[in-house]
Amino acid sequence: MAAFNFYGDSEDSFWIEASYDVGEIDETAVSLTVGAGNGAYTSDTDPMVASIGVNVSNDDYFASYILNPDKETSFLVVGKSF
Repeated sequence: MAAFNFYGDSEDSFWIEASYDVGEIDETAVSLTVGAGNGAYTSDTDPMVASIGVNVSNDDYFASYILNPDKETSFLVVGKSF
């Protein structure tokens, strides 16, 4: 996935992300994601890796653990599809 912010973002930030499907473990799909960007996604607006994630899903449920090594923040996202 790739994106470019051209409206409402004075830094004209870009984002690029790639995922790798690891496979299934006990009927749970597992994938790894790495994202890089600049501007709004980093602490000093220079391009760098800004997201490393592990994603799991099973039927309607999913979860992601995402780490931003540049800003030293992490997120845990859990949800259910309807």
